Amino acid sequence: MEQGTTRLQSAAERLQAAIDRLEAILEERLAGGDSPSGQDGETAQVLQTALQEAEQEKAELQAITEEVSARLDAVIERLQGALEDAG
Repeated sequence: MEQGTTRLQSAAERLQAAIDRLEAILEERLAGGDSPSGQDGETAQVLQTALQEAEQEKAELQAITEEVSARLDAVIERLQGALEDAG
């Protein structure tokens, strides 16, 4: 189970890094006011890349969450069965 936790923690950290990058770009853009159109295109590309990374991280986190949930359900069923057998 520790490996799943490590994967989940790693995915959450990558997602947070992507969000941090988006926030930094947004703050820079708001602080900078008007920028030349060439920079706007670069900013849009960076934002698009960060968004794609965040979406990928979200999908990975959802998959991990589903896996952990299924494992927990299986453990609960085994424990309930053991309790019924003991009682």
